[in-house]
Amino acid sequence: MNIQLKSTRVEELHLTFNADIDKDSFSFGFANGYSKNELDLFTVKFDVKIESERGYELKLYYVAEFQVDSEITDDFKESHFPKVNAPAIAYPYLRSYVSLVTLNSGYEALILPTINFQAMSSQQDCEPND
Repeated sequence: MNIQLKSTRVEELHLTFNADIDKDSFSFGFANGYSKNELDLFTVKFDVKIESERGYELKLYYVAEFQVDSEITDDFKESHFPKVNAPAIAYPYLRSYVSLVTLNSGYEALILPTINFQAMSSQQDCEPND
């Protein structure tokens, strides 16, 4: 199966000056999405929240859209690719965007930490379901 990154986009962005922040914080999440109409597309949606002692808060919803050369099956949805590989492919684009938007907004460029999506997936697989 051939898979390619089709596009990335920002769906929501909030950048707010806040001089009262005294400690850096970073929260991050992601999920997959699947189209009911276009059976060869799927998305990875990132949710990022950053508070920086440099004086700003950043909230960002970022989407990477992938296209495959055949219909997406349930086996594919449960496979390694949408949970590990696709986020790992898209994440550098998100990191670059955050660095550029903070720098071009007059703040020191923020470089997001690297993330080991393999380890994150393994950890989620080990967590009990509620």
